[in-house]
Amino acid sequence: VCNTKGGEGKSMVSIQKLPLLFIDKNIFIFEVDNNNNSKKLIQNSEKVNFKTFRVNDGLDALDEVEFNTLTSKDDCINIIDCGGGDDTMKVLGILNEKELKGLTYVVPITNSISNVDNAIQTIDTILEFDKTANINLVLNRCPAYDFIAIKEKFKALFGNEEFGLNSRIEEFQSKIRNINYILETDLPDIISSKHQYSLLDAYLKAKLIIENYDVVKEEWLKAGKDEYLKNIKLNRINKRIYKYCNTFIENFKLD
Repeated sequence: VCNTKGGEGKSMVSIQKLPLLFIDKNIFIFEVDNNNNSKKLIQNSEKVNFKTFRVNDGLDALDEVEFNTLTSKDDCINIIDCGGGDDTMKVLGILNEKELKGLTYVVPITNSISNVDNAIQTIDTILEFDKTANINLVLNRCPAYDFIAIKEKFKALFGNEEFGLNSRIEEFQSKIRNINYILETDLPDIISSKHQYSLLDAYLKAKLIIENYDVVKEEWLKAGKDEYLKNIKLNRINKRIYKYCNTFIENFKLD
């Protein structure tokens, strides 16, 4: 997960969103970033194994990724969360040095002209050493799964006649596999600050309750009025988590 521009949501995508696509895998996240340490956000996660590295130790991170890949028998997924700017460039340099080809790349962007330029720079850097890369552009913090609304927000990418902005989407089309959309939500921030675990952990808990609701509700009833009312109230959040995560899983494609 990379972009030479900081603040595009690389860590949020890496830690909170992509793991939802790999529920049945052992998930390893390697943060390679000189300016960030996201461990505290998910230190209580039961599903996500997390390690943070300084960029100068990025080769060690990639060695561990390679070890996991060679020994996993396809039961694990390794996600590398690159820092912005030079951090991303250095990680891409390490991948080039190790001659790792055919990897899947996720390049998140938000809605500004400079962000489109940085995304193109990042993608071109990848393709310089790996023509077989599976590159996915991700439009982060979308208002809805409605293309008109997305085009309106991402004017710098899709163009806008009123503001005299030309479309840039053609520059990406021959270079990327997919364009994915991620809806704006405050759920990961709330879950991380309150529980210090990932959206995936919260989703699995919500899934268990909602898909077995009649049985769970009976247990709440047995516990008495106060406990029942408390759990009914909490379950409103579970419904939001369940709906958001299912929508993400259904719409996000990496292949």
